[in-house]
Amino acid sequence: MFPGNMARNDYVTLVRQGLAESGVEAADFRLLRDGLMGREIAAVHVQMLEVLFHRRPYRYVDELALGWLKIFTRGMERLRARGGHFVWTAHNVVPHDRLTDRFPKAWRHWREETTPLVDRVVALSADSIPQVQAAWPSLAQARFDVIPHPHYRSIYTSRRPRAEQRRQLGLPEDALVLGSIGTVRPYKGLIELIEIARRVLLPEHRLLIAGHCYDEVLDGQIRAAIGGDERIVYAPKPLENDEYASILGCVDINVLNYRNILNSGSVFASLSLDVPVIAPNLGSIAALAREIGPPWVRVFDDTVEEPIRALIHEGALSPGASVDLSAYDPARVGALHAQTYR
Repeated sequence: MFPGNMARNDYVTLVRQGLAESGVEAADFRLLRDGLMGREIAAVHVQMLEVLFHRRPYRYVDELALGWLKIFTRGMERLRARGGHFVWTAHNVVPHDRLTDRFPKAWRHWREETTPLVDRVVALSADSIPQVQAAWPSLAQARFDVIPHPHYRSIYTSRRPRAEQRRQLGLPEDALVLGSIGTVRPYKGLIELIEIARRVLLPEHRLLIAGHCYDEVLDGQIRAAIGGDERIVYAPKPLENDEYASILGCVDINVLNYRNILNSGSVFASLSLDVPVIAPNLGSIAALAREIGPPWVRVFDDTVEEPIRALIHEGALSPGASVDLSAYDPARVGALHAQTYR
């Protein structure tokens, strides 16, 4: 499986744990061992190709990433010739963070030479399949299996009490707090969210933006957009799982103002902590809105301003009992993956 354990991705960890419960060994993919040497294996599963473009030395030079992919593609040709399966999970239609612009040669090779070898595609919802098929004609012959995103309840097992976390962040204990929690990136629409918050929040309300920001330009734009408004709290710092869960768990609702999205781990992180979400009516989020629905999942089509105004009108949230996520149990998700490899 790529990426392996070194990527420290909770989604991949949960899938691997679920596979182990189903009796399937999921080893880390190694380019020389599994790609160049052609070790006999039943399937290779690419979860997130984007990880390659963030690793040294590939993240610096397009040609190095291209070289990796050429070796990988030859390995997949041998795998398919032996009757093995090449599986890809369609997390996004295209990667975030403008990777296609930064790595044009490598991306073209992946799109034109590598993906035609894929014979199994994991889609996180049936709603996402038409978007993937339209964007990737190279997958015309691949079989699509719908396997939902697992919840994170076994990952987020430790967090501070809500009141304590709010005190640490300088948030009023009883205020309505909207959040946008997680890595700060351009596609998350944070500037627009700040502008909306400044228009509609009452003096006692807060918007909390927390997470590591790798982009200095975006960081400056966010600070300028806030402009000293005390209703908006900005905490740009790396968040390990426990702190992420503590901060996310202290907000009343997580507002995901994504401009373009197919699937969202942040939605499942929120629901795993029993925090409602507002998110765009796109891709797999639309399916979640039907399956789980308000008050846990609220969606918008054009602008997030209207659901925020409605939320303010309603007052503080109290959804009540924990949201039922049994359909997204990691063991079930792992068992479905095991079927895909057969």
